[in-house]
Amino acid sequence: YLNLLTDDVGSQHIPYQVDDSRTAEGKKLMRKGMRFYLGAHTLYESELLNTFVFNDSGFAIRYKKHAKGIHPQSKQPIEYTSVMMEVIEVENGKVAMIRKYHE
Repeated sequence: YLNLLTDDVGSQHIPYQVDDSRTAEGKKLMRKGMRFYLGAHTLYESELLNTFVFNDSGFAIRYKKHAKGIHPQSKQPIEYTSVMMEVIEVENGKVAMIRKYHE
Protein backbone atom coordinates (compact mmCIF):
# COMPACT_ATOMS: atom_id res chain seq x y z
CA TYR A 1 0.00 0.00 0.00
CA LEU A 2 2.75 2.44 0.91
CA ASN A 3 4.32 2.02 -2.54
CA LEU A 4 1.18 3.60 -4.03
CA LEU A 5 1.75 6.84 -2.07
CA THR A 6 3.80 9.90 -2.96
CA ASP A 7 6.60 10.59 -0.49
CA ASP A 8 4.81 13.78 0.59
CA VAL A 9 1.34 12.20 0.82
CA GLY A 10 -1.17 14.16 2.86
CA SER A 11 -3.86 12.75 5.09
CA GLN A 12 -6.85 14.49 6.57
CA HIS A 13 -9.52 12.96 8.82
CA ILE A 14 -12.48 15.32 9.16
CA PRO A 15 -13.36 16.56 11.83
CA TYR A 16 -10.34 15.29 13.80
CA GLN A 17 -7.60 16.57 11.50
CA VAL A 18 -8.43 19.86 9.83
CA ASP A 19 -4.89 20.50 8.55
CA ASP A 20 -4.41 19.16 5.04
CA SER A 21 -0.74 20.09 4.72
CA ARG A 22 1.59 17.85 2.78
CA THR A 23 5.13 17.45 4.12
CA ALA A 24 8.25 15.70 2.91
CA GLU A 25 7.73 13.10 5.68
CA GLY A 26 4.16 12.28 4.65
CA LYS A 27 4.78 8.63 3.80
CA LYS A 28 6.90 8.12 6.92
CA LEU A 29 4.11 9.58 9.08
CA MET A 30 1.53 7.40 7.30
CA ARG A 31 3.60 4.27 8.07
CA LYS A 32 3.85 5.28 11.75
CA GLY A 33 0.10 5.91 11.95
CA MET A 34 -0.73 2.61 10.24
CA ARG A 35 1.42 0.67 12.70
CA PHE A 36 -0.28 2.37 15.63
CA TYR A 37 -3.75 1.78 14.17
CA LEU A 38 -3.18 -1.78 12.97
CA GLY A 39 -1.43 -2.77 16.19
CA ALA A 40 -4.52 -1.85 18.21
CA HIS A 41 -7.02 -4.04 16.35
CA THR A 42 -7.72 -7.74 16.66
CA LEU A 43 -10.69 -7.64 14.27
CA TYR A 44 -11.36 -5.50 11.23
CA GLU A 45 -14.16 -6.05 8.71
CA SER A 46 -15.28 -3.76 5.93
CA GLU A 47 -17.89 -3.72 3.21
CA LEU A 48 -17.49 -1.59 0.09
CA LEU A 49 -20.69 0.42 -0.47
CA ASN A 50 -19.89 2.75 -3.40
CA THR A 51 -17.06 3.88 -5.65
CA PHE A 52 -16.81 7.15 -7.55
CA VAL A 53 -14.18 7.95 -10.18
CA PHE A 54 -13.19 11.53 -11.06
CA ASN A 55 -11.05 10.93 -14.17
CA ASP A 56 -7.28 10.49 -13.61
CA SER A 57 -7.13 12.96 -10.73
CA GLY A 58 -8.99 11.04 -8.09
CA PHE A 59 -11.64 8.69 -6.82
CA ALA A 60 -13.70 8.09 -3.72
CA ILE A 61 -14.79 5.00 -1.84
CA ARG A 62 -17.60 4.71 0.65
CA TYR A 63 -17.52 1.76 3.01
CA LYS A 64 -18.83 0.40 6.29
CA LYS A 65 -16.26 -0.82 8.80
CA HIS A 66 -16.37 -2.70 12.07
CA ALA A 67 -13.32 -3.01 14.29
CA LYS A 68 -12.40 -4.05 17.79
CA GLY A 69 -9.27 -4.44 19.83
CA ILE A 70 -7.34 -2.92 22.71
CA HIS A 71 -6.45 0.78 22.61
CA PRO A 72 -2.63 0.96 22.68
CA GLN A 73 -2.51 3.93 25.05
CA SER A 74 -5.42 3.39 27.46
CA LYS A 75 -5.28 -0.44 27.24
CA GLN A 76 -9.11 -0.38 27.29
CA PRO A 77 -11.23 -2.54 24.95
CA ILE A 78 -12.54 -0.68 21.91
CA GLU A 79 -15.21 -1.63 19.39
CA TYR A 80 -16.94 0.49 16.80
CA THR A 81 -18.84 0.46 13.53
CA SER A 82 -18.96 3.41 11.16
CA VAL A 83 -19.57 4.41 7.57
CA MET A 84 -16.68 6.26 5.96
CA MET A 85 -15.98 8.00 2.70
CA GLU A 86 -12.41 8.48 1.54
CA VAL A 87 -11.61 10.92 -1.24
CA ILE A 88 -8.30 9.98 -2.84
CA GLU A 89 -6.43 12.57 -4.91
CA VAL A 90 -3.91 11.25 -7.44
CA GLU A 91 -0.81 12.92 -8.91
CA ASN A 92 1.43 11.26 -11.50
CA GLY A 93 -0.19 7.88 -10.87
CA LYS A 94 0.32 7.93 -7.08
CA VAL A 95 -1.92 8.79 -4.14
CA ALA A 96 -1.08 12.35 -3.05
CA MET A 97 -3.91 13.11 -0.58
CA ILE A 98 -6.36 11.03 1.42
CA ARG A 99 -9.37 12.77 2.96
CA LYS A 100 -11.57 10.74 5.32
CA TYR A 101 -15.14 11.68 6.25
CA HIS A 102 -17.58 10.04 8.65
CA GLU A 103 -21.21 9.68 7.61
